[in-house]
Amino acid sequence: MRGTIRILVIAALALGAVGLASEPPAPRSRLYVRTEPPGARVILDGKEVGRADGLYAGLFVVTPGRHLVEVQLDGYTRAESLVVVPSERIERLVLTLTKRPDPPRPTAKDEPGEMAVKATPPEPAAAPAQGPYREERRTDMPVMRNFCCSEVINGRIYVFGGDLGPNGLTDSILVYDTEADSWRVAAGRMPYKHSCGGHATATCGGKVYISPGLGPTYDRGWGQRERVIEFDPVTETARERASFGAVVWGVSPVTVGNLIYWLGANGLGQEDKIWRHDPERDTIRLVSTLAGGGRATAAALGKDGRIYAFGGWASHRGFRVIDVYDPASNICATAAATLPVPGIFQVWPGPQGIIYLAQVREGRSLLAFDTASGKLTDTLATHSFTDKWVWPAAAHDPATGRVYLLGGDIPGAGNKPQKGTCVLIPTKWPPRAQ
Repeated sequence: MRGTIRILVIAALALGAVGLASEPPAPRSRLYVRTEPPGARVILDGKEVGRADGLYAGLFVVTPGRHLVEVQLDGYTRAESLVVVPSERIERLVLTLTKRPDPPRPTAKDEPGEMAVKATPPEPAAAPAQGPYREERRTDMPVMRNFCCSEVINGRIYVFGGDLGPNGLTDSILVYDTEADSWRVAAGRMPYKHSCGGHATATCGGKVYISPGLGPTYDRGWGQRERVIEFDPVTETARERASFGAVVWGVSPVTVGNLIYWLGANGLGQEDKIWRHDPERDTIRLVSTLAGGGRATAAALGKDGRIYAFGGWASHRGFRVIDVYDPASNICATAAATLPVPGIFQVWPGPQGIIYLAQVREGRSLLAFDTASGKLTDTLATHSFTDKWVWPAAAHDPATGRVYLLGGDIPGAGNKPQKGTCVLIPTKWPPRAQ
């Protein structure tokens, strides 16, 4: 009997070993990190794993998927990037570190018998920009992207999706702390790989509502999307909600009270439409059409309670028209003024009934539209962007009047994303006089 039990135990162990051996091994991938200059510490998903470069250094075994890589080197500002590592492949990442400026040299003290050495007086500061805003560069996004959209809530900017260039579209959400000037990756993701751009977000009831976007494939296909996306900043999660009833992309939302009006779109047969969205009831209803023809547009709410829609693009044609929509009467009319150039703009409300417009394609000028007089002013004579911002996302903070320009294309590079961050700070009115 004892011999029989021993045989059964050995057989069971043998079968167990065979079962273990037959299980496929966990997929393994490798990430190679190189820095310029070399030798930086590599922090992978919050944990230091080694040094970049060198013999057998900089090559790390990782699980397939998304990883946040940060590199640090004494005397240099840190750099970070979000990278997706394919299964059973080696992904290569190159990061360039920027040297910190040397601290100011102390002034030599008077010594007996020696002449005191005085510090050279600093160069006079450049005169501030004369215009409605001055520019200030901030910490770049951790990952280059264009055709993303963004929104400000409680001092934080949320950047949704975007096009990463050769790596295709992304479903990630980035969070920028305007006080700390720092970036991080949000806990949640978009429902699909999302690319939209333009004026495509609005806040209502403490949540962000985002236009349907391109996706979900890397080939920039339409993806047959027709539902608005709701983002909760408390849980940092996003989900699809009410449907437009048709495939649309890049619809421009404006919040009026507890409702959102969506104007214009990219989408066959939907370009000139106006929808009314009740987030609480999760319903969207078609209510009107744009007076100036069909196009994807950019819109903002004026102090008179009317919605102003500027320019747009549809069927490979740009528009210069300005539409004025009254939600109370549900009437849309065309304004007398027209834009100096056709195309797509970023828009935001300023003080005293002024709406500002920034060109988003090879544009340097800032336009001001007076809703009281209906006049349009080109402020290029008093304000000019230091960079040509091409397709950036713009986030307006109503509490401070500041506007943040995020990402976009690198000028002249031909649809190559950048990760720049710039803030436009009001100079001609008190920040909270909105």
